[in-house]
Amino acid sequence: MRQDDHLIALHVTDPSDRDEQLLEQLTGYYQTECDKLQDTIKGCTAVLKTVLKTPGPISSDIVTVADKEEADLLIMGTVELSKLTKKHKLGSVALAVAKESSSHFCVVKNTSLV
Repeated sequence: MRQDDHLIALHVTDPSDRDEQLLEQLTGYYQTECDKLQDTIKGCTAVLKTVLKTPGPISSDIVTVADKEEADLLIMGTVELSKLTKKHKLGSVALAVAKESSSHFCVVKNTSLV
């Protein structure tokens, strides 16, 4: 990132499955990461947006926000939860976003949960 760049950390949550304690923990974590980024790269802005999932695939919610915000780049994390194959595959949500979005797309492999 450079100065004058604008980052939106997007958290899409399902309103029917609301664990308030978990939501509060996640919000705090994401906000801390946004604050760290702003401290590291002076002049950039990093904000957290929490969006309630609408009926349909979650990928559509992500693409809708990306289009509305005119995102140049989408960065998503993905993790392979199957320990049987030991192979890392693109998750279904990340794959759908990559197909639906007109923005550039980057996937970050998260191995901390495996």
